[in-house]
Parts: sequence; C-alpha cells; structure tokens
Amino acid sequence: MKIDHIHFFVEDAAQTRDWLIQKMGFQSGGQQVDEHTCTELVGNSSVLFRVSAARSGSSPVAHYLASHPAGVVNIAFLVDDLELLSARIEHLGIKIIEGDDRSIDHPQQLTIQGWGDFQHTLVTNSSNPILPPILPGSKQQNSIIGIDHVVLNVAQHQAGNPNYNNTLL
Repeated sequence: MKIDHIHFFVEDAAQTRDWLIQKMGFQSGGQQVDEHTCTELVGNSSVLFRVSAARSGSSPVAHYLASHPAGVVNIAFLVDDLELLSARIEHLGIKIIEGDDRSIDHPQQLTIQGWGDFQHTLVTNSSNPILPPILPGSKQQNSIIGIDHVVLNVAQHQAGNPNYNNTLL
C-alpha cells in the first residue's frame, strides 16, 4: 500500500493551503465546495493533501472540530486489490463507513473506521488532480516525492486501544 492522500480538518482551509504553497512549495489542485464544507486540494505530482474547513455548523468538519483539535482525520491508501481487502475487512468485522455498495461489482474506494473518529480510505485509482510534474525552475517546485509515514499524536488513554490494533491491515 502507498499513501494516496492525507485529509486534514482545519478552521481555515485557505490559510492552510497558502502555508503549504508558500512554505512547502506545493501547488493548488483546486477546491471542492458544497453548502457546508470547502476542501482545498494541495500537493504536487506525488503528494496530495485534502484540507477541509466548515462553511456552516452542519459541516462534518464543524462537528469533528467541536470535540477534536485540527489535524489529520483520514489517511487514504492506494491499493491493488480492493475486493480482496474488502473481504478481509468484512471478515475482521471492521466498520465500513462509505463505499460498501454491494450493487457495484468493482468499488473504487472504501472508507473504514480506525480508532476513535479516525478513518482510512482505500482507493484503487489515485485521487491526485496534480498529476503532471511541476516544471523545473517553477517557483512552486519542491523535491518531495512521497510520504512514507504519518505520525499521529493520540491521547494516552487511546494509545493502547486494542480495537485499533486489531483493525490494522
């Protein structure tokens, strides 16, 4: 498995987008906006961050941030065989949050519950809209070619959660 993208919930998506562009040399991949949430896509041809902020109190971001600090809420992995993993997930009794539509013969993604409110999304096709490489000499160029791990800080009472340890793929 390879990390496809990392999703953050923050108070101000535009401010976080601008910081990632100005300080890290990433570029904007556009935004996805609906009535309740604004998501900025930021990265390069190898790395994608989804940065979401609430536009209303009904946003899932607003609900999450009411009881959690801003930060990573989902790490998505690019997988070769989603059907095989789906069967393993079902066998292990891991809660499927989205994508469990049995009418689809070959699902493209599946979101599962991690510990607490954390999630993982498994995707078969990259969701990165910033696929063309950045041209050499560009102001926004950086040399980050991928993310090999993510460190999450968890409350001490959650660190040894046996349910999370049992859901790792």
